[in-house]
Amino acid sequence: MNPLFTIATDNGGHYFTLFYLIAFIVCILIVLYEGFRRKYPMHQWLLIMASGIIFFVIGYKLLALSAGEWNLLITEQVLPATGKKTILGGLIGLLVGFGLAKHLLQFRLPVMDTLAVALPVSMAIQRIGCLITGCCFGKPAELPWAISYSSHAPAYHVHLDQGLIQATDASSLSVHPTQLYHIIFCLVIAWIVWRTRKRWSASGNQLLFAILLYIVFRFFSEFFRDPAANFTGQYLWGLKYVQWGILAGILVFSLVIWLKEHYYKNNPGNKLPFRESSVRNLLLAGLLIMLSWIGRNWFEPMEIMTIHAVLFPTIIAVSWNVYKRFTIQGYRWVSPAILLLGIICMSQTYIPKNIDEKVTYTEIGVGGMISTYSQVVRQYEGTGSGCFGPTYSWSDGDTRKYSTYLAGLQLSHHEILSKYKRFTFRGSGFLAMDDVSSLDNDYECNEMTFGLNPYVQFDWRYFGFGTGLHLGSLRYAEIDVSGSKMAVGEWENKKGEYIFNPQFHMRLGPHDIFYIEGNIANHFPSSSPMPFYMAGIGTGLGRVNGTKIGAGYSDAGYYFQAIYPFKEKYVLEAFYADQFKPGDDIHYSSESYATRMFSFGFHYRFNFKTVPKKKSEK
Repeated sequence: MNPLFTIATDNGGHYFTLFYLIAFIVCILIVLYEGFRRKYPMHQWLLIMASGIIFFVIGYKLLALSAGEWNLLITEQVLPATGKKTILGGLIGLLVGFGLAKHLLQFRLPVMDTLAVALPVSMAIQRIGCLITGCCFGKPAELPWAISYSSHAPAYHVHLDQGLIQATDASSLSVHPTQLYHIIFCLVIAWIVWRTRKRWSASGNQLLFAILLYIVFRFFSEFFRDPAANFTGQYLWGLKYVQWGILAGILVFSLVIWLKEHYYKNNPGNKLPFRESSVRNLLLAGLLIMLSWIGRNWFEPMEIMTIHAVLFPTIIAVSWNVYKRFTIQGYRWVSPAILLLGIICMSQTYIPKNIDEKVTYTEIGVGGMISTYSQVVRQYEGTGSGCFGPTYSWSDGDTRKYSTYLAGLQLSHHEILSKYKRFTFRGSGFLAMDDVSSLDNDYECNEMTFGLNPYVQFDWRYFGFGTGLHLGSLRYAEIDVSGSKMAVGEWENKKGEYIFNPQFHMRLGPHDIFYIEGNIANHFPSSSPMPFYMAGIGTGLGRVNGTKIGAGYSDAGYYFQAIYPFKEKYVLEAFYADQFKPGDDIHYSSESYATRMFSFGFHYRFNFKTVPKKKSEK
C-alpha cells in the first residue's frame, strides 16, 4: 500500500528548532496571561515561570542521559554533550522547577494549574517539528494513513541497516505517523482538561490530570513507535523500559491526585497567609542566573535564547520591586530622573514639526562583518535515538576554524508618522566568504554564501515589531558530516545550508529611554553565519532618531551594539560579540577556540519629504 505522503527531511533540524521555539513561546504567553488574569504579583510570577522553563530544559536533557553518561556526570562532575531529549524528563523538571520556586518564595497562590492547558497545546506544536524532522517515527505499517520519509531521515537509515530497503530506494517503508497521533491526542487532552477544570478541588490537580492523560496515551503509543527511534527502546518482559516507567508514573500520579483531593475535602479552609520577601526573590533570581551560567555550554542556542528571553524581564521586574520596597514612594523618581536628565539635555532629535504631517526619507547603507569560530567534524558511533539523534563521539573529530568576511548593501524607506510612531521597509543583500582550515589534517578551503533579505518594521513608543525573510545560501548551523552516509538520527543535510530562514524582532519599552528586545536572524549586514538570535536591553539616550546603545546575549556570545545618527543624514553603527573564552591558535578545539565577531555599517539618509497625513493616519 502506498503511503499517504512522503516527508522530505533535508532541512528537518531547522524546522524542529523553529517549532521547538514556537512551542516555548506559546506556553510562556498562555502561562503569563493566566498569571495576569489571576492578578498574581508579576515579578514573582515571572520568577516562577523562569524556574519552570530552566528546570524543564534541564530535565528534558538530563533524564535522557545513558548509564555511561550518568557515570561521567557523577564521577567527574562533567555535563556530557548530548543531543538526546525526553519530554517525560522535561515534565518532571517542570514540576520540580515550579515546586522549588513556590517553596522558596512561599508563594501560597495556585501555580501548577496555569499549565494545565498550555502544556498539551505547546506539546502538540512541538510534535509538528518532530513530524517534519522524522524523529520519533513509527513502526512499518500498511495503513491508508501511513507515511514515509526521504533518504535523509532516521527511518530511512534504520530500514536500510535492517535490510528492509535497498540503497537505491528513494524513501523509507510506510510507517505509523506517531507524531500525528501525539498532535491529535495532545489537543484532545487540552480540550478534556479545559472541560473538566471545575471538577477538581485541590490546587495542582488540573495539571497532574493533564500529565496523567498524556502518559496513559504515551504508554499505548509506544506500541506503534519504532524501538530504534527511542533511546529507551529496549524490551523487558514484552514492554519497553519507558513503558515500565510510565506504568509506575501512572500509579504515582493517580495516587497523588486522589490524596490531594481527599486532603482538600477534609481541610478545605486550610490556607497559609502569603508573605512576600525581597531577599527570597533575589535568592531565587540569583539561583536561576547561576544555573543558566553553569549550563551555558550545555544548553543549545534556542534553549539559551528562550531562557534569557524570560530571565531578562524577570531580573528587571525583581529589581524594580526591590527598588520600590526600599525607596520612598513620593520621591522614587528622583534618582533615575537625575541620571537621565543630563543625557536627555545633551541629546538632539529630528521629528516632524507638525503632527498633521509625516516625514519620509530613503536610506542607503553599506556594511561589513568579520568573525571567527570553530566547528568539530562529527564522528558518529552506534545508532541514533530520540529527537536529537545518537550519542556523538568526538575522540577522532577534526576541529575546523572558520574565518568569515562578509559585505552587505541595504536600501530602505522610512516614514515618521509622529514623534514616536514610524514605519520602515527595507531590502538588503550580502555576500560572504568563509576561509576554513584545520591544523590537525592540514585542511583548507573557501566557501561562498549569499543572501537577500526583505524586511518590514513598525514602531510605537512602547512596542516595536518587525518581520522578514532571508533567502539564499544560508548556513546558520554549520554541521560537517563524516562518512559515506549520514548517521541514524541526524536530519540535517551534509552542507548544513538552508534556502530560507524567518526573521523576527520585538521590542518592549520606550525606545528613547529603556527597553528589552529579542531578535531572530535580525542583524545588518547579515545574520549569517552568526548571530542567529539575540536577546538584550537597550536605550535611545533620550533621542528618537534611531540612536541606540545595547547589550545582551547571542549565539555568538555576549554582544555590545551602538548606532549613532549625526547631522540628520549620516548613521554609524558597530556591533561586537565575544564568548570571552581563552583561545589557542595552535591546538584549538571547539571548546577552547573563542567565537568572536565584529560588524560595522555606514548609512546615508536622503530624499526627505514632508507629506500631509491622510485622515486615516491622523
